[in-house]
Amino acid sequence: MPKVLMVTPYWPPVNKVGVWRALRTARYLPDYNWTPVICTPRPEQVYKHEPLLDSSCNAPPLEVIKPDTFIPSIATLRSFGRLKTLVEQQVSHKNALYKPLRQITEWMDRGSFRLIAELLLPDQFVEWGMQLALQYKRGQLQELKDIDVVWVTGGPFGFFVAGALLAEVLNKPLVLDYRDPWTTHRPARTWWVAPPQSLFRKIEAWALAQASAVAYIHHEAMIANRAAFGQEPNSLWSVIINSFDPIDLGDLPPRSLSAESNAPAIVYAGNFYNERSAVPIIKALLRLEQEDPQGQSYPITLHLFGQLDRPAQDLLKQTPLTQHRLKLYARHSAEEIGAIMKSAEALLLVIGESGGHQVALSGKIWDYLAAGAPILGIGPRIASAKKMINQHQLGIWANSDNQDDIVRTLQQISLGKIKRPKAQALEQFHASKMSAKVAQLLNHAYQQSL
Repeated sequence: MPKVLMVTPYWPPVNKVGVWRALRTARYLPDYNWTPVICTPRPEQVYKHEPLLDSSCNAPPLEVIKPDTFIPSIATLRSFGRLKTLVEQQVSHKNALYKPLRQITEWMDRGSFRLIAELLLPDQFVEWGMQLALQYKRGQLQELKDIDVVWVTGGPFGFFVAGALLAEVLNKPLVLDYRDPWTTHRPARTWWVAPPQSLFRKIEAWALAQASAVAYIHHEAMIANRAAFGQEPNSLWSVIINSFDPIDLGDLPPRSLSAESNAPAIVYAGNFYNERSAVPIIKALLRLEQEDPQGQSYPITLHLFGQLDRPAQDLLKQTPLTQHRLKLYARHSAEEIGAIMKSAEALLLVIGESGGHQVALSGKIWDYLAAGAPILGIGPRIASAKKMINQHQLGIWANSDNQDDIVRTLQQISLGKIKRPKAQALEQFHASKMSAKVAQLLNHAYQQSL
């Protein structure tokens, strides 16, 4: 089978949201006659602060290449961080110089981070890619010799530069994978030292010109790029949304919070914040509490594994909810959350009002589809998630600006009127379908190179 070099910023045990698209794609590519070879950075070499590591991510047994690199921008940032730590460790807190020294080193640490972040074109992963290309030219990284196509996912979008450099030095076709839109959807940097937006546009245009095929996370991103850059005549562009895989929820048996609390359970795992506030559903629960204080007509409980946003906290301070309406939990493992989601009457999805949130499909959707439970979506009237949930009967949607709408959905869930998604509706979003679409792009790129 031909080999594809999958250049990705994240791979287990690094557990960041961006890991799942590459992981799930790689897991099923062999079913479509492609052998994935993973190329990813060593976390300790490319990040100022190492990301969260999670050994529970179910990675397939693939060849993983982690080149040894030195990233000057990251080394510089860490030196300022070490200076701050040195002051904290070596200077007595009682010393009169401690406070001013700590403030100076704190300012240097934060200031250097801001300065370097503004100056990079576009980030530290360009340095990483340049070093890989140089290493290969010097006779290192010989495991890359048998590669047939280079596939690279971004953001961070320095990876597009890294992938294009690798494809050039290997003399192999390039496939770009947009997990998010780049310059068409991101505002220009505003600090006076920052490069102009036009320069980032040129970098993106250069990467696109090198690509034999391009995948986009949603139609809006593809349309925006086609308008901004045009499409190369022989380049195949396709929309490939994310996917789910039940493997990633773990093997624990389902746990029913509905049975434990004697009320239908709505489950939410994660933290709320201003863009995705819990206020709309909290207000609906408060209203349900007023109309049905004992929960006899409409028993229902929101089980929250995470933290409420500040406005929601303030609302609950003024008007608390009883535990038969809202129950807060300490941190649980991903496997425990997976077991709980499988038996929920509904899984809460909150979409923010900003344009980016309305267009994007939240990563939670894919975990919810893996659990197979109905989704309770709350958000804008024109959200992409609303269209997906309603079109494929994946649950129920309530507009966040309509309290009557939200209360009605809670009542319907309480009465057991929301059905679980059908297997046929879920099947089209399985990770294997995403891998099949990626394989089509790889086949196109491979054929173009012959």
